[in-house]
Amino acid sequence: MDKTNPDTAEARALQVLDCALGKVLTPPALPDGFRQQLMAAMLQDAAADLAARQATLEAEHARLLAGLKADHVRLRRDTLAIVVGSAFAAGAASMLLAPWLVEAWTLDTAWVGPVLTSVLGLGLAGWAGLRRFGVRIGS
Repeated sequence: MDKTNPDTAEARALQVLDCALGKVLTPPALPDGFRQQLMAAMLQDAAADLAARQATLEAEHARLLAGLKADHVRLRRDTLAIVVGSAFAAGAASMLLAPWLVEAWTLDTAWVGPVLTSVLGLGLAGWAGLRRFGVRIGS
């Protein structure tokens, strides 16, 4: 026996005691179908655990899906607001600028309004969209 390491000495003593008890005592007989009942109980416990994990994961999935849908609705609403706001701002700016452009450059009034409104609307929508993603233009 190794007297320098008490853990080894204790483990060896327990092993010797187990061997001696194993020779003297006989293990009790197991009832019929014990192993089948044990396996059934283990499977039932595993199924219950699996069902609990599945319920937890489904609840988390539903919560995440609801968050994604809410973000999607918010993004669509904000995009619509940008488009409508840009269209109104472009229309108002073109109403103010169109007479001056027609007089200053002698342009045809039939296309100045629609072209100016389109250019201003696209510019404003692009500017608002870039600011939404964190790109700062001009300031």
